[in-house]
Amino acid sequence: MLWMQLLARTFGGSVGRAAVREDGQDEIWMDLSSPLFKGLGLGEKVLLTHGDSITDSGPQLKVVARSSANIVAAVQHQQLPLFGVQFHPEVELTEHGMQIFKNFLTLCGCHFNFTMEDREMVALRMIRERTAQGQKVLCLASGGVDSTVCAVLLLKALGPERVVCVHIDHGFMRLRETEEVVAALREAGVSVFVVDARAQFAEATTEVPARRKCAPYRRGNSVR
Repeated sequence: MLWMQLLARTFGGSVGRAAVREDGQDEIWMDLSSPLFKGLGLGEKVLLTHGDSITDSGPQLKVVARSSANIVAAVQHQQLPLFGVQFHPEVELTEHGMQIFKNFLTLCGCHFNFTMEDREMVALRMIRERTAQGQKVLCLASGGVDSTVCAVLLLKALGPERVVCVHIDHGFMRLRETEEVVAALREAGVSVFVVDARAQFAEATTEVPARRKCAPYRRGNSVR
């Protein structure tokens, strides 16, 4: 993506607007001698979403994948351990994206001993360390992933008697979404208080401050 295009510009190549824009799942053809594609097939389905492309890879980069439109889809440096891809390996439409990530992490010297259970234990320890003994914690839960995960972690780390979870219904939720949010939190064991603020939000107003006239930026004797 942008990193691959930056590689090309940095090492003597060029980037420009392609004749066609690539949007959607497409099959790319890989050079299987590249360690980035170890364990993959010659043709792999990936997600492409870009308008700019590498038009010249330059003398130091090797093209290791092309799309069905013959547009550069991946490069690697001839001597340095630098790689770039034009597709999205992190999405499901790239069918073997996780294998590409695994290959890349192996090239970086990483070890595959991290688990979500490890991350949870670290988060629970941090919560306990940063919360005074007996102190209660207020958690505002919108129902999104971030606040819901936070509420559940607080519950696990501190116990229900120390977590005050509040959900504010501001009237801009989807139909029956507040009920679904509350049900999901309570199913996870979180005791949640609901504040019905629909009327306040419906009648509320705000003011936009008048735009101030800014003085021009001066540097030396020039004005920019």
